[in-house]
Amino acid sequence: MIGHCKASLAKWRGASVNENGNISTINFMDDDTPDVHIIKGNGLNILKSEGESVVGYDRIYIGAAVDSAELTNITKLLSPGGILVGPGKFIQNTFILNSEAFALD
Repeated sequence: MIGHCKASLAKWRGASVNENGNISTINFMDDDTPDVHIIKGNGLNILKSEGESVVGYDRIYIGAAVDSAELTNITKLLSPGGILVGPGKFIQNTFILNSEAFALD
């Protein structure tokens, strides 16, 4: 496990980053690792009618506070069977967020 972690860190250390507007591309120095593209923006402004949102996302990770209306819109971006991960808990198809509960569609 430690060897794998050290090898992964070494791979990231040797990578270069190219910035182009709101897109950062991480280029690794080997042919075995694909480039990583990071698109910066407000995740609450994603349109369900464009791009990959049309088919839905397998996983959505929420790492910040959102209110229930925003969370409802985010859940609509999930593909059928998709998984939402974030601060809170689920009890029988109900998401509990900051002591406020609402049912998921």
